Amino acid sequence: MLTETRHIESLYSDPKATRVGDTLEIRVNEVTESSLSATTDLQRQSSLDLAVGGFLGLPSNRGIGNFLGSGNSFNPTIDSSYEHSQSSQGTTTRNGTMTAIIPAVVTKVYPNGNLEVKGEKIVTLNGEDQLMNITGRVRPVDINFDNTVDSTRIAHAEISIRGRGVLNDAIGVGWATRILGWVWPF
Repeated sequence: MLTETRHIESLYSDPKATRVGDTLEIRVNEVTESSLSATTDLQRQSSLDLAVGGFLGLPSNRGIGNFLGSGNSFNPTIDSSYEHSQSSQGTTTRNGTMTAIIPAVVTKVYPNGNLEVKGEKIVTLNGEDQLMNITGRVRPVDINFDNTVDSTRIAHAEISIRGRGVLNDAIGVGWATRILGWVWPF
């Protein structure tokens, strides 16, 4: 026999999410800025001098007086040198702002009362989809009286917005270009 338990709302009950399956709204208001700068100077020099003297009593020129018809005697020495220098600079700057309201569902309640939440929303505008996802942990004290929580109060938050559609496909880099960019050494 199945028994069903219902949570009865009263005038004095708190409408905040507290159990698995309860919903709440997440107010996403994220501003990100990052900057990275790097400078590299590399210089490398090496040289090698190798000379072969008398071997098994033979003269150093091995008895060759006119090497390859050049008029010079054979000289079994090797001289080599190598120099390499490289200098590079790079700067990366990223800025982003994300504002949205995403409904979320409580997927787990931890023993301390914290809630694992997951929300997703798809907004379609002019044939383009915006896929918004959010997951993370919420403390019950961070849930506002109107059953909302700010994204900045979510621990282990993962927030993503991705596009899908003709416009997104047109501005994206193709798979062949990605492969060539990865393997091409120049």
